[in-house]
Amino acid sequence: MKQVHEMKKYSSYIYDWRPGNSTIYKLIVTEDEEKLYLTWYRFASSGVCMIINRGPEAFAHHTYLEKKFNCSEGDSAPILAFLNEEYNIPVGMPPGFNSKGIYTGVEASS
Repeated sequence: MKQVHEMKKYSSYIYDWRPGNSTIYKLIVTEDEEKLYLTWYRFASSGVCMIINRGPEAFAHHTYLEKKFNCSEGDSAPILAFLNEEYNIPVGMPPGFNSKGIYTGVEASS
């Protein structure tokens, strides 16, 4: 007997994110009800993807993003700002960066 699986529907969006640091980030977000799949097209024809859970456990930290994308805090902070602004994902910014992902050199107060 042949087994039939239900197919999930996904929505994808392409962004040219311009956070104000003189950089344009080509980001592709594919989403379903449970996860966001974030791809950063860092190079002309390729990129790396990371998965972020949605719901109460949703959180993205700069160290995870830096490891997945092999990037510095200068790139992780603007991408985290994107996730927070566009998808309301709670984020852990690197020290010295504001909520827009711009380096200010000022530590956030707790």
